[in-house]
Amino acid sequence: MLGYPLFLVYPVYEPSLGDVSRGALFLMMLSIYVFIPNRLMLTNLVAVVGILGATAVQIWTGADSAESANELLETEIEARHALEAGLQRQALTDPLTGLSNRRHYEMLFKREHDRCRRHLAALSLSMIDLDHVKRVSDTYGHEFGDQVLQFAAEIRQRPLRHSDILGRFGGEEFILILPDTDIVHARLVAERTREALEQESMSRNGITPTVTATFAMTQVRAEDADIQEYIRRADHALYEAERAGHNRVAVSGPAGDFRHTS
Repeated sequence: MLGYPLFLVYPVYEPSLGDVSRGALFLMMLSIYVFIPNRLMLTNLVAVVGILGATAVQIWTGADSAESANELLETEIEARHALEAGLQRQALTDPLTGLSNRRHYEMLFKREHDRCRRHLAALSLSMIDLDHVKRVSDTYGHEFGDQVLQFAAEIRQRPLRHSDILGRFGGEEFILILPDTDIVHARLVAERTREALEQESMSRNGITPTVTATFAMTQVRAEDADIQEYIRRADHALYEAERAGHNRVAVSGPAGDFRHTS
């Protein structure tokens, strides 16, 4: 009986050797009957204590094993959810700037367009082109040019609302979608964003380039369902604005007529 604690407690600390411990306990009880044949009552008592102890340990370690299995399962589920969220985030964001990629902002645009059409609310879209980024990349290297894009993406998000959508169109061009915003207020948002970018200085390795951007705004119409129509209209206004000079905000009318406002 004094030897039981070792065999009963050991499986608690080493569950993987539980079968070995139980086998040793069974052999010990069997040995009592073989080597002490004339003490049947005492032998039976020792055997009963051993069986009850082994059963209690089995239940205890089994409960712990089930709890450990549940914890392991919960950890695996959380890890899988985190992995799925990470993969979804990678599928919907631009890897360089962290902004919405084309697939994501087109999906969000369709949702906002349908909502604004139902509620007869205004919706505006802007094309944004960083000025002279190619020249910066050619002068200081493409890695520095990428840092300029990341810097500009961070600065341009600051004046925006949570509902506004900023995405990367490609290269140094970006798209800004402003739900519940008419063209007048959209121009003010674009002007604030342009000024925030112009006034914020970027410095890397002793190099401080001037980072500015040209904006072209257009009003979204309920009858136009294709985002490409708005992009073409804004892109035309952007081209005309850059011909007139960079670092400004331009507005394109419904028919594509261009007028620059700042």
